[in-house]
Amino acid sequence: MADLRPRIPGPSSFVKYVSDSRTFIGIVVVLFLVSTAAGYALPGTAPYMAQSLLSGLQDKASQLTGQPPLIMVLGIFANNTAGALVDMIFGLAAGVFPLFFIVSNGMVIGIVLEMMVAKLGAGMGVLVFIAGILPHGIFELPAIILATAIGLKLGFHAIQSLLKMQDLVTGELVNALLIFLFWIVPMLFIAAVIETFVTGALVGYMV
Repeated sequence: MADLRPRIPGPSSFVKYVSDSRTFIGIVVVLFLVSTAAGYALPGTAPYMAQSLLSGLQDKASQLTGQPPLIMVLGIFANNTAGALVDMIFGLAAGVFPLFFIVSNGMVIGIVLEMMVAKLGAGMGVLVFIAGILPHGIFELPAIILATAIGLKLGFHAIQSLLKMQDLVTGELVNALLIFLFWIVPMLFIAAVIETFVTGALVGYMV
């Protein structure tokens, strides 16, 4: 019987959890990179699809444009946290949703990179893209990748539970929620603060 008593995961527990999840993390990273490359090619091959994928990001950005910094921080944080949580929990459905989530996000990033290059040229476009992603992405991308990997891991254990006719999910879900609450959520909050106060100013200065 698994010990389901909640325990706050400290740094060593977090590192062990990440290490134990490395196969799923590797799958997510590969999918993310491949979908980013596909997204970069999408505006030239399927512009309507590219615009459809980009419209959701544009809608969220327009809702926060012109808002006070605190509202922007909370808005970005709420959007990212809700997305990461849904991504993780819905992984219980055989891991299908996390796969869709990371592929669609990778494609959007690829589309944005292509737009920057088309507008500003290869050199400046890549620099502006990096400036717009890197400061907050140091925290946001690992958090989203880990949440997606956890979703895949939960889906894997859900399938195993069905095949073996025993509960292999509950303990994993408890651990996943603790990692989410004490590690992923703080990373996403830091990312939201950096995106509001650093990323926008840096991109504005460059452009």
